[in-house]
Amino acid sequence: MSERHSSAERKLENQSLGPLQLRVAFICTLAQMFDGYDINAIGMAVPALRIAWHLPAAAFANTFVMSSVGIMVGALLSGPAGDRVGRKPVLLVSLVFLAASSLGCVLATSVTQLVLLRFLTGIGIGGIMPVTVASPLTTCRSVCARPSSWSSLPAIRWVDSSAARS
Repeated sequence: MSERHSSAERKLENQSLGPLQLRVAFICTLAQMFDGYDINAIGMAVPALRIAWHLPAAAFANTFVMSSVGIMVGALLSGPAGDRVGRKPVLLVSLVFLAASSLGCVLATSVTQLVLLRFLTGIGIGGIMPVTVASPLTTCRSVCARPSSWSSLPAIRWVDSSAARS
């Protein structure tokens, strides 16, 4: 059974790569950059925190674990939320959540506070990932269906990082 498309749908499906698609790709790239910076920032901060708080390095293990758990929770929540309320609101909420909890990490005075804030930061990071992969793909389906498309880069990054861990 063939699907019927309206003239507006046909125009959207057959449009070429334009300013809208480039803006979406740019915003998604920036969001992924914030994600990458934040994940690396905690790794750079822990050696200094270990000295300042007079704690062994092992005391910070839960900080890294809970960050990953938060990423999983955020990814599981944001995919369905993006389908229900739209990807743009989910991306904005995730970015605000990421920024607020990352800035909150600066004010942490104990490992317990840092663990909680890194979990919340992870939720923000996890919320960004599905949205930044899906948004460019749905903005220009016909252009993005090509294997060499720019929009597949976040997905390639994810597949590449998953393969590296195996």
